[in-house]
Amino acid sequence: NTRRCSPQGLLERGGACVGPSECGCRFISQSEVTYLSPGQTLHDGCRECTCQQGELKCHRNNCQDGAVLSEWSEWSECSPCLPEPNNHTGLFYSLQQRHRLCLNVRTGFLWSGDAPECSGEMTQERLCPDKDVCSDLCVWTPWGEWSPCREPCSGGFR
Repeated sequence: NTRRCSPQGLLERGGACVGPSECGCRFISQSEVTYLSPGQTLHDGCRECTCQQGELKCHRNNCQDGAVLSEWSEWSECSPCLPEPNNHTGLFYSLQQRHRLCLNVRTGFLWSGDAPECSGEMTQERLCPDKDVCSDLCVWTPWGEWSPCREPCSGGFR
């Protein structure tokens, strides 16, 4: 808290009168109060605020207004094993996914509505890097004994 304590432009800080260049500032957001030292700068969404002469001076910085894509999430756990399409080989595979979100630049919350900034890919998928994750589902065994001919003496198959 600062308030004027004399006509010479001095401000009160902690019960003493000091020059404005020595006074800090308070930035109050929805969730917390941040104290800034003289000359300290804080970024709040698209605003940049600097503590000057005991007052918080804010201006818009060069960030896009509206929406922005978040960073990619971590890759998910490997999915349950799935059979290969047209599973003639008996092989199985597992996938991982990761996602990103379209966020409101100012609040950091999910963006509601359409945003050209968020027209990119939102989900990625890849094969599980653990090659053994599905190995217990697909185990080749040695060949068994030949079956008897289906039609003995006439060229049958076995």
